[in-house]
Amino acid sequence: MISSGFTFVNEVEQRAQEISNPDSVLGKTLMQPFRPANSGPRALMYTVHVTQSMCVNEAEVPIVCTGYEDKFAQYSSSFEEAEHEYQVMAKIYKYSPEYPSHYYLIVYDIDTGEYDYIERSTCVHTSEKYGFMWCNKVLDSLNVGDHIEKGTTIRTSRSYDEYENKENGVNLTTAYIACAQNMEDSIIISETAARKLGSMLISTCEISLNNNDIMLNLYGDDSNYKTFPDIGESVKDGIFCALRRVDNSSILYQMSQNALKKLGISDKAYLIKGIVSDISVRCNTPEMLESSIYNGQIKKYYEYENAFAMNIVNAVRPIVANGYLLSNKLNELYSICSKIISGAKYSKNGETDFNGILLQITTITNLPMRAGDKMCDRYGGKGVVSKVLPDNLMPVLDAGNGNWRQVEVIKNQSTCINRENLGQLHEQSLTFIGMRLIDEYKKGYMSPKEFMINYYNFLSIIDIDYADYMTAWFDPTCEYEDSYYNLEIQMFINSIVNEDDCLIISDRPFATKVTMDLISRIYDNLPFIKPYDMYVRIKDSNGNIRSVKAARPMYVGKIYNYRLKQFAEEKFSVTSLSPINTKGLNTRSKAGKNCEEPFTRTPVMLGNMEALNLTHVGIEYVIQLIMLYSASPNARALFEKLLIGDPTNIDIRLDETSVNRNAEIIAALMKTMGMKLEFTKKLKEKKKMCGKIMCEYLPREMCGITMCEKIYPQPDVIDYTMRRRMCTLLPQPDVIDYSKPREMCKIIESPED
Repeated sequence: MISSGFTFVNEVEQRAQEISNPDSVLGKTLMQPFRPANSGPRALMYTVHVTQSMCVNEAEVPIVCTGYEDKFAQYSSSFEEAEHEYQVMAKIYKYSPEYPSHYYLIVYDIDTGEYDYIERSTCVHTSEKYGFMWCNKVLDSLNVGDHIEKGTTIRTSRSYDEYENKENGVNLTTAYIACAQNMEDSIIISETAARKLGSMLISTCEISLNNNDIMLNLYGDDSNYKTFPDIGESVKDGIFCALRRVDNSSILYQMSQNALKKLGISDKAYLIKGIVSDISVRCNTPEMLESSIYNGQIKKYYEYENAFAMNIVNAVRPIVANGYLLSNKLNELYSICSKIISGAKYSKNGETDFNGILLQITTITNLPMRAGDKMCDRYGGKGVVSKVLPDNLMPVLDAGNGNWRQVEVIKNQSTCINRENLGQLHEQSLTFIGMRLIDEYKKGYMSPKEFMINYYNFLSIIDIDYADYMTAWFDPTCEYEDSYYNLEIQMFINSIVNEDDCLIISDRPFATKVTMDLISRIYDNLPFIKPYDMYVRIKDSNGNIRSVKAARPMYVGKIYNYRLKQFAEEKFSVTSLSPINTKGLNTRSKAGKNCEEPFTRTPVMLGNMEALNLTHVGIEYVIQLIMLYSASPNARALFEKLLIGDPTNIDIRLDETSVNRNAEIIAALMKTMGMKLEFTKKLKEKKKMCGKIMCEYLPREMCGITMCEKIYPQPDVIDYTMRRRMCTLLPQPDVIDYSKPREMCKIIESPED
């Protein structure tokens, strides 16, 4: 209940006073350039895209930025900064110095007097197959006794450059061209763009071993029994390991030396790709490791776990004994390690103890951009990669003096129509102008000073404050005689031309208002800026590649692109028939998610999108399809015809026993509430068509000339394709005599029809 003193106006005024800067009302869209040029729905779509973006391998700082990218980056979980001053007290490896990629630093907080720890690992798994790689340069440089100053960046993900600028995506040279391969939202990219947008997938898997499970010797030989790859090694053929359940009736064959090297049809294989990053062992039955010769590799990592726990306890116990405080994080680690060395049983998720061994595996896989993967820009423009072309088949731009620029992305030229996200064209136009300025300088037509003056004029039209910031160290109107100062300017220009190959532009929210008229002013002030001559690569009949000049010049610039968390491999789905649960419904299998099988064994359930896409054939056919696939146990049994029936004459029809199980469940639920749900089947009625409509579509020679032309005017163009259809609707004699059109007309005009 709202109190009587509450007024909406006062609440709004109070919230308005908390806003010190008008930019803060934009939220995540502070990172979206040219905000006024994009519609509200597209801006909201961008905020979703930036959240779903993946860390790419060759990330770059955006050429066109807003200045708020780093502000958001500092609040990211992938950016860790020292909140206090620390001193490194101990360095404890999780495994051994043989695997130096994973260790713990016990640190002393000088400001608070507490002890804490910093974990050094290769990567972090967030959800499903997603995560990010750590950049651990600072941690790897620390030794026992070193100090960590307050505010020091301890580690970041690989989406930061050496200056800690945030890098979410890649600047790609983008051309807008209409062709068959990029219709609608599809996008064509080059192999270089696919490599730049490549990402690391972080996969985790849990493997349970019972007392009667044997791990196969897939990675060893006769003298070395090796069941899975060690840390830092690659998974072979996509199979991490395989388990075989011991069967006494066939033990002589199953346990032979050669049979243990081969994967059998009844063995359980764990399918993982990539390089092994981490292995953890939880064992509640240590005697399995001592008695079995097949678990020697597991025993090695189990001993690493115990040694690590002992080292943690030995390092922390004196701290506790001396009365020093522990952080909550270190106290939890100390408690876990104490339980391990005491022999306490491991409990998963608070459940009852289990007997056996549990392996927790983490792998890293490099996934380049491929057809079917999704990418987007910063303006709500999402698309699917339709084709990855080799670099030598992508169009090229003539930059002059033998210099060429490679097109990396081809989007449909109508992508902005009806979407109201004009910002992508603004970004392409401004980066195009910057690229052409650099091209002119490379030709030798400009001196360094002329280049800087044109650079200043370019920026001053966009944002005069941003341009004046540059004049704090360079005044384009002055003559410079200091050779050192000129050398500094030359070095700055060389860094632009040779390293960046672009002109960085800041588009501050509410300060910069880029419009088409403003871009037109830039072209007027820089008349030497001309579009590129584009050459398209084509294969001739002999397979040789030749370049063909496009009919018109092109405006091509760079656009910042993200890679999204939807990739084609994740969407792959196949199924086979399987039993149903006690309710008669199909259930989702977790075996595929736990890397046990490549496809699910449960029937496919059609979703809302699939059902709506099929409504054009009639909703009754959609219902039948859903019942045959998932909603009716008896209907699914009809699929037996697909396996044993005649493949040239398959006719699957629902019978009276095919009842929708979902409807039965709803009926049972309503019965508990004293209500009843009844289903009735109503046959369709065949209605006769009006004679007037028939006569309008009948061929002229079938109608009486006098009667039909007088009563029913004939169309100028007669549709003869309706002839067969009309004949099936009208009462037909055994043999139709088209020489008697008047008799047909008498049938049409009769009142009964």
